[in-house]
Amino acid sequence: MGGATNFTEIEQDGTLEFHGDATVWNDYVVPMSSIKTKETKEPKWVSFMGTIYQYKYENKDQEKDEQEAGFVIQMPHDWDGSTIYPHIHWSPENDNQGNVVWGIVYTWVNYNNSTPLSFPDTVINTTVSVDLNGHGHKHLITEFDPIIPTASQNTISSLLVVRFYRNSSNAADDYGSGAFALSFDIHYRTNTAGSREQFTK
Repeated sequence: MGGATNFTEIEQDGTLEFHGDATVWNDYVVPMSSIKTKETKEPKWVSFMGTIYQYKYENKDQEKDEQEAGFVIQMPHDWDGSTIYPHIHWSPENDNQGNVVWGIVYTWVNYNNSTPLSFPDTVINTTVSVDLNGHGHKHLITEFDPIIPTASQNTISSLLVVRFYRNSSNAADDYGSGAFALSFDIHYRTNTAGSREQFTK
């Protein structure tokens, strides 16, 4: 159904597959309230709004520097293996001006049942927010650079092991207050409703 290059196909086994512009976006969401923190560099679990608490990542001049958390992402079975687009949903503590620099360090590898693969060297990806003047407690999204998977990273059930942090030692991070990291997620394109097999498309 559709045109010559952009269409939805129902294959002989009944599998639904999307081609061209028929592919659609989805989110893989990591609620930042569910992450694992490091004791020596953990963000503060403090009031975000009244009795609602969230993790606040502080400026380098506050109590701790480079506050961080860790989590793991397993790429879903509907993913088409193309470029992924990570970003952070967050909120500044107050209306002060300045910028926040967020960072991720990750290692990413496919699952291969016959020949298990080693996790490769880590990669650093940082991003600078817009000027925050007057943005206290507003819902902001700051995007990281897109990540293009290699041939050893482009299948379902591949794992990204991630360190997430506020890069407060970076000179570009000049927002002198805390930043609430609320939700980290990845936009990815889907080309099937799932996978034909448990570990292969």
